[in-house]
Amino acid sequence: MVRPFIEPKTYKKVRFVYSDDPPSQKTIEELFDLDTLETAFGGKNASGFNYDAYAQQMREDDARKSELLNTGCTTSSYPSSITSESHLSDGDSEASDQSELSSGDEAASSNFQGINEKIQQTLSLG
Repeated sequence: MVRPFIEPKTYKKVRFVYSDDPPSQKTIEELFDLDTLETAFGGKNASGFNYDAYAQQMREDDARKSELLNTGCTTSSYPSSITSESHLSDGDSEASDQSELSSGDEAASSNFQGINEKIQQTLSLG
């Protein structure tokens, strides 16, 4: 049933197993711990999927992610190698200005200072 959707090269690499087929059962035993594998997949674990335990685990993960985001993590989203390469390709004055900034917060405040200066210059001229 899956074969039409898989490239022939990939099909040769995939082992299809069925829980009710004895040769497949040997393959399953080699690859998985039958005591923890669910019965639907040929294992001996009849407990099934515990939605409550999974939901609790997801809530804990969400809380950890939220805590991490709320700690004020200010690391740049770009690797340092990418940002240093971009500095090299810019003009010397731009590269020296940018190299003085060490974090995203400093870069943002510098941008706001530049904008504020331009606004003040415009207001003083008008």
